Amino acid sequence: MKKIILVVFITLSSMGAMAQTGASLSFEKDGKYGLRDEGGKIIVEAIYDDIYSFNDDKAAVKLMGKWGYINRAGKLIVPCTYDNTAGFYDGLAAVKRVNMWGFIDNTGKMVVPPVYEAVKYFSGGLAAVKVYGKWGYINKKGEEVVRLQYDHVAAEFHDGAAAVSMNRRWGFVDTKGAEITPCTYYKVGEFSTGLAAVNTKGSSWGFINNKGEQVIPEVYDDVSETFAKGFASVKNSSYKWLFINPAGKKINTSTYDKVKSFSEGMAAVKSYSNWGVIDTAGTLVIPFGIYEIWPYSEGLALKQTGMTSFAFMDRAGKNIPGSFEQANSFSEGMAAVKLNGKWGFIDKTGKVVIVSQYDSVEDFYNGRAWIRLNAERYYIDKAGNKIN
Repeated sequence: MKKIILVVFITLSSMGAMAQTGASLSFEKDGKYGLRDEGGKIIVEAIYDDIYSFNDDKAAVKLMGKWGYINRAGKLIVPCTYDNTAGFYDGLAAVKRVNMWGFIDNTGKMVVPPVYEAVKYFSGGLAAVKVYGKWGYINKKGEEVVRLQYDHVAAEFHDGAAAVSMNRRWGFVDTKGAEITPCTYYKVGEFSTGLAAVNTKGSSWGFINNKGEQVIPEVYDDVSETFAKGFASVKNSSYKWLFINPAGKKINTSTYDKVKSFSEGMAAVKSYSNWGVIDTAGTLVIPFGIYEIWPYSEGLALKQTGMTSFAFMDRAGKNIPGSFEQANSFSEGMAAVKLNGKWGFIDKTGKVVIVSQYDSVEDFYNGRAWIRLNAERYYIDKAGNKIN
């Protein structure tokens, strides 16, 4: 498929502590690890063999080959006694002891004993677990909700449904363990806005609803975007892409060589070697003739006008001032742009607000952007000031 919509499977049976999200960065000193905040201030001294960022106000740490957790004050709240662990999700964290997995709560209490060969994280009150080679789902009390009988299962439920596999075929179950569809599909995608892509014979795709009813026939060679933004992109038997709504109706009679997802009510489409833009009615609002177009962000779309020439245009296709060697889409009113081999930032009028001087940059997030200047890396604010 053009983009991955097949169910993704993540297990914790054979990996180290999973990288966790949080506004902190690890650093090394004399072979030990600690954490700094986004401004570079040390919040956890470098005393651990390994460390991960805070997630749910807790960070996994490794000491003498064992894992535990600290709080934001740096206090060890879960002793380093586990062979492996993962971040807290939905209030519980998976921990491994003597080759078996269980779950602890926020206080470090073992609420689900380590009796599983492999587990996935909790989401919506349920977690996938594996015993004797078979998968199912348990709740936070360790009670079996979906029978452990499947060869594979999805990590999460989406729209109240999870994909499950038996004998190399896929089906769906709900959060109470009831079967939505038997395992008869060759491939499936995740549910989104009440619909999931399915493929019975390995060749054509269609969509079912959360009752297991076929609502869009399996007549498409490929599917890409799901209906999260109101439309799905599908490929017909002539290898052309088009958009359909949840009722299976085409939004126009046109087909395209390539498409990108809808964003802010607009989608980039390609015919032969040129890109244009359509709206949700399927009307071509920006004519074909552009080298490449990226999805709209904050009212502006990044477009490529030549091999090393980039610019931004509004919803009418009018350019804002400026042409750049490279650029990123707008984020928090600022876009990273490259001029003369260096990166800086412009605002939505095209005005340069941070002069191009950096070797690499990341987009602004929460008022800060991570940059690299020579061998130094640090955050800057929207005025270009270094955040200490």
